[in-house]
Amino acid sequence: MKKSRFFAVVLAVLMLCLSLAACGGEPADGGSTEKEKVVLTVWGSAEDQEMLKEMCAAYAAANPDKEYKFLFGVQGEGDAADKVLNDVTSGPDVFSFASDQINKLIAGGALARVGGQNETDVKANNSATSVDAATVTINGEDQLFAYPCTEDNTLFLYYDKSVIDAEDVTTLDALLDAAHAAGRKVHFKLNDDGWYLSSFFFAYPDLGYQVSYNDSMTEVGVNINYNNAQGLAVMKALVKYVNHPAL
Repeated sequence: MKKSRFFAVVLAVLMLCLSLAACGGEPADGGSTEKEKVVLTVWGSAEDQEMLKEMCAAYAAANPDKEYKFLFGVQGEGDAADKVLNDVTSGPDVFSFASDQINKLIAGGALARVGGQNETDVKANNSATSVDAATVTINGEDQLFAYPCTEDNTLFLYYDKSVIDAEDVTTLDALLDAAHAAGRKVHFKLNDDGWYLSSFFFAYPDLGYQVSYNDSMTEVGVNINYNNAQGLAVMKALVKYVNHPAL
């Protein structure tokens, strides 16, 4: 299960702003030169704040026909949906979220469908897998609801090379054994995070986990095929890792 990151609206914060701004009409009197004022609330993770501010400033500068005010909020992708669904009507205009939250955001009325030229641009400038993760089939029709921001789950290993040799980090088994021999510990969230656990199963292409939904985005079934030799091998490895003295 690959968990991607979206901006419910982003990478194209700019593209979303464009689509929202395009809704504005001409001045009522037909002759006023006063700029239309647009206020947009933008949520993103703490590490994305600088990027978001730069993107929004660049968009405002490139579209001087309107006066933009951006209100920035810090909100991680992991629980973005829960925070947004607390009050959809007063939530952010632009926010980042993890792909596993897309169904409940749609069911809660928090996402607008992406269409027209924006949809064309998203499909032309992003990988097929990331676009697929942002697409939901409703009433037999594939509908795009988000702008892909990433399509991978990248894990980084930080280690002290004065203690651990490069060849010891090629496998988790070797890393744990080397750390134990050196009297050190390895921190890996196997005990308290299902996403890290699931990565071991999904390394096998023949192991699958598929959730099906009805047109109201209500979960109606889960299909798992871990009950086989590969699934058993993964589970035995996890038991070994969790019980390793260096973990």
